[in-house]
Amino acid sequence: MELTPEDILKKRVRLFKNRDVFFHDYIPEKLHGRDQQIKELASHVRPALDGDRPGNLIIYGVPGSGKTAVTLYTLNILKKVAKDENVLDLIHIVYIPCPEARTPTYLLQRIINELSYEKIKLSGWGLAVYIETLKKIIRSLSGNVLLFLDEIDKVRNLDDVLYTITRFKTGEGAKVSLVGISNNLKFSEGLDPRVRSSLGSKKLFFPPYSANDLICILEDRVNQGIVEGVLNEEVVPYCAAIAAQKEGDARFAIDLLREAVFIAEGENSQKVEKHHVDQAAEKLESDFIKKAVSELTIHQQLVLLAIAVFQELGKSSATTGDVYTSYQIFCSYIGLKPSTRQWVSETIGTLELLGIVNSITRSRGRYGRTRYISLGAPPKYVIESILKTERFSRLRQNYIHYINDIRRKLHIG
Repeated sequence: MELTPEDILKKRVRLFKNRDVFFHDYIPEKLHGRDQQIKELASHVRPALDGDRPGNLIIYGVPGSGKTAVTLYTLNILKKVAKDENVLDLIHIVYIPCPEARTPTYLLQRIINELSYEKIKLSGWGLAVYIETLKKIIRSLSGNVLLFLDEIDKVRNLDDVLYTITRFKTGEGAKVSLVGISNNLKFSEGLDPRVRSSLGSKKLFFPPYSANDLICILEDRVNQGIVEGVLNEEVVPYCAAIAAQKEGDARFAIDLLREAVFIAEGENSQKVEKHHVDQAAEKLESDFIKKAVSELTIHQQLVLLAIAVFQELGKSSATTGDVYTSYQIFCSYIGLKPSTRQWVSETIGTLELLGIVNSITRSRGRYGRTRYISLGAPPKYVIESILKTERFSRLRQNYIHYINDIRRKLHIG
């Protein structure tokens, strides 16, 4: 029976005792499986307590491998020790979540406002003005500025900003160190060679969590956040196993458990069972695809749609050439000029980094090497998320006809 709004708002069975421990900004007292990374990051920032410059660092690893949690955990310890040693006013910590500042000017504005301790209205100013304003603030400070840019790969056209930040002259105010945190293991490869040189080669790698690590992480959240005895004993290992298959993503494991408990509460169930986890996994997958698709350009969406179509037509994967041909056909349907094959190949790489598609390159002997692309999610979620937008109303209305047309043109049985 479908629930009414009144049913939903009425007090129902309570399975959570503290939902806060399931939010992404919660930092637990103990971080499982990351002792080595915590020690290495603490060693890296330690010189700042003596007034020395720590230098630059790139932290990288797959999503959900604990990079943000370890960074914030270590910074909390650094602040405490700096306060105990009476040098807190000489350590200026700036932490910026880069998805909230995706352009160089927005990023600089966030940094400037953090360091100036007041909101400076710089809207509409050119990049050079932001840079000069930041330099002026740095010169007015003493000690060390520790700049942490989380998901640094999310900021577009960052070369000039990074080059400026990493080239501040020692002796002109505070010393500046940059710590970039990236999900993209090849982030630095895409930077200008001058920037790579300025950043240096120091890196800190976060490997994926093991299934056992994920169980420990989830059990801590269960003890703090869920009513005792309401979880089926299979639920935590099941969540950990699913997350382990997603490159040991702890964030996904926590989201999965939270969503499963939420679904069980909504059903007024006294127990959280495995089938609640399955429902939660399906919802999270759908939500992830919707969010990812919404952030793509129209041409990127058409490339993704071209990949999804092949799996809907029963093909396990498609070559780059197949995807490009299908993409061209979709462009013709809605009156767009298609981009180049090279651009489509690069877009496939972008979609792979986002976790939406997978690819594998295989040798075909004297015929060279061929790249095979497949979806990293059920095609129905991808297709529904793309076609529901107004820009694709014509595709949506005639979708079956267009799919059959592609089937004929590409000789798919």
